[in-house]
Amino acid sequence: MKGGEIIFEKVFNKAEKKPSNLSTPERWFVDLLGGISTNGISVTPELALNLSTVFKCVLIRAGTISKMPLQTFMKCENGGKKRVNDDASYLLETRPNRLTTPSQLKKMMSLDVDLWGNSYVLITKKRKSLKRLEPWLVKVKLMSDGSLNYDYSNPITKRIETYTDDEIMHFKEISTDGILGKSKIQIARETISNNKASNKLLSKYYENGTLAKGFLTHPAALGKESKDNIKKAWKDANTGIEKAYEIPVLDAGLEYKDISMSFEDAQFLSLNKFSVEEIARFFNVPPYMVGIMDGAKFNNVQSQAMDFVTTTIQPLITDWEEEISYKYYYTTEKQKGYYCKFNMAVAMRADDLSRADFYTKMLDSGIYSLNKCLSLEEEESIGDIGDRHYRSLNYVDLEIMNEYQLNKSKRIYEKGGVKNE
Repeated sequence: MKGGEIIFEKVFNKAEKKPSNLSTPERWFVDLLGGISTNGISVTPELALNLSTVFKCVLIRAGTISKMPLQTFMKCENGGKKRVNDDASYLLETRPNRLTTPSQLKKMMSLDVDLWGNSYVLITKKRKSLKRLEPWLVKVKLMSDGSLNYDYSNPITKRIETYTDDEIMHFKEISTDGILGKSKIQIARETISNNKASNKLLSKYYENGTLAKGFLTHPAALGKESKDNIKKAWKDANTGIEKAYEIPVLDAGLEYKDISMSFEDAQFLSLNKFSVEEIARFFNVPPYMVGIMDGAKFNNVQSQAMDFVTTTIQPLITDWEEEISYKYYYTTEKQKGYYCKFNMAVAMRADDLSRADFYTKMLDSGIYSLNKCLSLEEEESIGDIGDRHYRSLNYVDLEIMNEYQLNKSKRIYEKGGVKNE
């Protein structure tokens, strides 16, 4: 191909050079509008947002990530680290661009990953700003040298802008080729469509206004006109929610035969509940967060919340940290040991009693200072004295433990007034 470009035919479907029109559209066009599931329902990202469970799941994930500060650190020679507050940290912590706050950018990135499988953030020239690119307007090309190019169809200028992989921070979901991620909508398409199909059937039942379905019988043979009149009269008398529980009166030898199952027998409610659980499972969100409170108690809910952060959110933001640390910082900064890290302490905050117990243990172990605890609680420091670290005197090095114990016993003995001659 020209320029040595190897375009992923799997992604852009250019293997067959046939004309694309409304009767025979190319695959990319079908995917853009939403794939057709086996029951004939098209599931697009926009449609998925209308489903309350999906909407709830993506907001929970995005909200959790958006509230965690993304901070810049520098590795120290002694193995420690220190916070960096300079031009490198400004875009990540203060303002990515004139129109967007850091939390808004992180929220959009999470939504893009969940709904489209990929999120693209442009690092503008001289690192003046960070700009989120709409994933449906980006095409990824694999070049002959193994690098990636990103073609962005700018909706404002109406031009295609090409960027290298050094300029684009690419965050992806599960990927089978290492290039593009698969969206959760793509993975969960059948479950979502089944949920919508059951809701359509549910609304149809309510529209008809009767839970049971059956037929009317008459002892004599009826002509077409008589059948149509009886059918119309029955429909007028029983259709609509307001007539759902009225008792029909039959005459002239008519008899009603019930041939359907009730909602309970058909387990429609169970089916709907199952779909909610399935969608929550696809997004790896605890059931209680989407309104399923079966067996939920305070202790296990708190445990599930912590587990959600460590098993769902942490792996995702670890990928983000690695991508940002590799592409965002200049070579000179990376040589100094610059890297970024999400502050997960914000998302891991528990109730007052649990936090107090945690801080006590961290203070007693000498890991946290008083000012550190105050900063985590968004409180003012108490000055330089609050930066000191303390540890219980009961702790002693194993190598001097025997000597320490002998000296301690000697002091106690001498304090009692007994002396050796």
